[in-house]
Amino acid sequence: MSEKLPTVHLDHAILHILNFTTQLYMLSEEELDLSSDRIQGYIRNLLFRCEEDARLKAVRFEEGSEAARALQDHREGKIAFIDLSDALSKRFIDIFTAHPDLRSFDLLICEYHSGQRSFLALFVLESVHAFSHRVGTGEKGIRNEIVEHQEILPAPTHKPKCYCLIDLDTLSIRYVDELRTSADPRPQILQKVLSCGETRSSEENVKILKKVAVKVAESSEEEPSVVLSRMKEALQRSVYEKESFSPVSLAEDIFEEESSRKDFLERVRENSLPEKVEVPVQALSRMAARQKIRTDNGIEISAPSEYFSDPNYVEIKHNPDGSINILLKQVGEIKSRL
Repeated sequence: MSEKLPTVHLDHAILHILNFTTQLYMLSEEELDLSSDRIQGYIRNLLFRCEEDARLKAVRFEEGSEAARALQDHREGKIAFIDLSDALSKRFIDIFTAHPDLRSFDLLICEYHSGQRSFLALFVLESVHAFSHRVGTGEKGIRNEIVEHQEILPAPTHKPKCYCLIDLDTLSIRYVDELRTSADPRPQILQKVLSCGETRSSEENVKILKKVAVKVAESSEEEPSVVLSRMKEALQRSVYEKESFSPVSLAEDIFEEESSRKDFLERVRENSLPEKVEVPVQALSRMAARQKIRTDNGIEISAPSEYFSDPNYVEIKHNPDGSINILLKQVGEIKSRL
């Protein structure tokens, strides 16, 4: 892997097993051995994947949060890391024991510091159903077999559906809470355990902004793909410069007509988009680097976002009969992808 892992130092880590199906809860009495490169690598890869996650929501603890009180006691040296992890695990057990459809997961909790700041990460790791091989012996000698495993930890290259990163100095929270069950499409696991608020992620804000831009383009008879291209270019410029963007300030970059700008700003206010949206640079690259369009006859085109607003590369013409012509320019070679 070519990407650099985060410059963090792991101080503590522990793994608890919470099985809500059998109500068998095995809280570890010892921390994970961080002298193991294997364990260090697993946790650091999880942190690397999650730090730049556009799904992260930034919130604060609510007044009277038991989790916040436990974190405060740990920060002041009143309780040890293991006791803090027990308190957080028991919050899961107390709240979700009677849940009709919550099964089992491992709870990985670690404390780490980056520079002068200390953090606590909590990962809800859903069990993975997997298969592996096993070498056995039969009557004629070696017999290789396929073995089923019911509860395997997910690969560290996969972002968990449910986790949080807590700044222990400010007690600010960034979290992703997308775990679903058949009985409850939004169990809000971390919100209930931590007692924290709800907000939109940067990914959700960007999606809303795209929808607003398309609606304004359609109402003003502008080409939506061109408008989206301008918007993505403006987003990338802003985020690369200051790792954030202002939805209001994008109006002039996206629309040429004053009436379209006013319509855009009004819709931004109606959707309660924040004045400032912080976005990880790597996450924005994934969201805005390319643009895809699909025609009604099933043709799909994917190209760098900036090409759709540059007629030297992509030209879109609306014909009097209502049909649309798309012209791709400066193409040196066409390769078939298998």
